[in-house]
Formats: sequence, C-alpha cells, structure tokens
Amino acid sequence: MYDITNLLIRLKNNLNAKSIILLIHNGLGVLNEIKKHLPQLRVISGVSTVGAYLEKAFTVRAFLNGKFYLGQGIGKFTPNETKTICAAFAAAALPYQWLDNIQPILWEKFAINCSINLLTALLGCKNGALLSHQKILKQLTSEAAQVLCAYGVNMSADDLFCKVIDVIEGTADNYSSMYKDVENNKQTEIYYLNERLMTLAHQKELVTPTHSELLNKFYRTFPKQTFGG
Repeated sequence: MYDITNLLIRLKNNLNAKSIILLIHNGLGVLNEIKKHLPQLRVISGVSTVGAYLEKAFTVRAFLNGKFYLGQGIGKFTPNETKTICAAFAAAALPYQWLDNIQPILWEKFAINCSINLLTALLGCKNGALLSHQKILKQLTSEAAQVLCAYGVNMSADDLFCKVIDVIEGTADNYSSMYKDVENNKQTEIYYLNERLMTLAHQKELVTPTHSELLNKFYRTFPKQTFGG
C-alpha cells in the first residue's frame, strides 16, 4: 500500500481519461496522495471483508464469508462503467455491493484494522487469538471510535467493539496482513493505519494512549518498520 502512489506515477503514461483504477486496500490517506499527484485519475474505492493470506507459492488461503464494497473514490463514473465493474465481480462469483457513499465503510474498516492488525503483529498470532485480549480491544476501539466521531462518522465505542469481535470471529483462522508483512520482513501498512489514526487524533486534539503505547512498542519490536511508511 505504501508504494501504490509511486506505482501509479510510474504507470501514468499508460493511463488516460478513460482509465479506471480499482483500489482495494487497508487504511486511509492513499486517495489523498493519488489525487495530489494524479488529479485526473479516476479511482473506484473498494473495501474487502474477505480474509485471505498467501500460504505458500501459488496457494492462497481465503475466507469467503465476507463481501467486497465498492464506491466512488476519485472522479465520476457512468452507469455503464459501474455496471461493468460490478459484472466482473459477479462473473468471478465474488460477493459485492456498490455503495453511493463508501466513506463510512472506509472509515469503519480503517478503525477495525487499527484495532486488530497491530495487535496480531505484536502478539504473533492469528486473528482468533485476540478473543483472549478483549480488555485491550475495548480500549483500542474506544479510542478509535472517538476519532471517527470527531470526523463525522457515527460510530459508538460499543458498536465498533462488536464489529471488531465479529471480524475476529469470522476470520479466526486468518493472519492479518500486518502479521504476514512482519513475518516476511516486508513494509507494513502501519503508516496508513495506526500512524494515520494518531495524526487524525492529534488534528482534533484527541488522546489515544493505548494506540500510542502499542505503536511505540511496534517500532521497538520491529525497528526496520520506519516512521512515515
């Protein structure tokens, strides 16, 4: 995720006004980067609640009890264009839903990932193991919910906690993307998740002590994961 914008910049000579980028990713901030560097590019935003991880070369373990949510990211799209995108998901038998306003779902997924991914990386565990750490999950979701509310996203701490538990139970045997990135010595999405949450909180003069403590512990544990992506 941290190199999506650079990749699109390298591909800009192959893109034109009719090009459509479908971007399915975790975190917030990437769309702003794309719009800054490639303002004419049209992007459909996607959120996936389908869990999957690379088990070995050419083998992906997927948990298909989720759904793909699609919506307008940058630019405008004709009905035929959105119909074509949706038809591709239908042809692949992937559950999907087109949303007129995808922003609430983007924020919700962001908060859920901030509450799950970092913790699994620190604990070195599958998602399901977090069910034994509900006290800290409540602290994380409470802090994340207040940030969402500060930006106009109606989400109570209790509702977010329940959604996080639902995701953990639904993907109990799955590894989070951050866990797998750390395991494989790859750059994580930490900059667009927990660091982004901290930035958003600071802009609204909110405190997120649990997220701050875990983020600092993450950098101490994984020093190669440098600040700023």
